[in-house]
Amino acid sequence: MFILFFLIFIIVFCVWIVNIPGKIAINRGISGGELQTIKVLSWCGIFWGITWFIALGLALIWEPSNWVSKERAVEDNTSDLEKLEQLHRLYKSKVLSESEYKQLKQELLNKN
Repeated sequence: MFILFFLIFIIVFCVWIVNIPGKIAINRGISGGELQTIKVLSWCGIFWGITWFIALGLALIWEPSNWVSKERAVEDNTSDLEKLEQLHRLYKSKVLSESEYKQLKQELLNKN
């Protein structure tokens, strides 16, 4: 009976340890294929211990590709009206051709 409880404890403990790199990656904002890579390496660590350490290292140092840069965050704060006004200014100052202006304006209007 004691051996059964001990085995269950060992299994639960191993599953908890294996999931640590994945939890760290999720908390850091890593998702998609990057997260999947970390999870696969972590679970392979059951058979080849070194891959768990690789997964842990990646979870701690990998910069997610979907992080929003500071420049993009500022750009996303502008309203659609401001973007339309900016497009119009660019068109009036001859930076954009009429066809480019119409295309970008339509894309902006269709976004919503």
